[in-house]
Amino acid sequence: MSAPNEEMVPASKLIGRRRYLGYFIFIINIPTLALSAYEVALKLSDQAAWYSPDFFSDLILLALSFGLAFVLPRWLPVFASTYWLTGTGVKISRFLKGVVTVPY
Repeated sequence: MSAPNEEMVPASKLIGRRRYLGYFIFIINIPTLALSAYEVALKLSDQAAWYSPDFFSDLILLALSFGLAFVLPRWLPVFASTYWLTGTGVKISRFLKGVVTVPY
């Protein structure tokens, strides 16, 4: 009797707040990112002074919303993971992180 090549291991369910936090990160920050990018593009096309406080505040808002929308979800475990038990180890897959095989 041989074991199957891959067997899916059930993962624990995420707490509802963490799952909703993962959705709201994108729902709130992507429009903010688009709006701040649009404002920076308008100020650059109007040839506004790049050293003005208003331009710097828009750049800071652009960097923060990019970080919250794309960098933060890579480090926080707000999305569900899937696990497979294979012959070489445990394969772990998570949204935005890819698939990693941990040998045993």
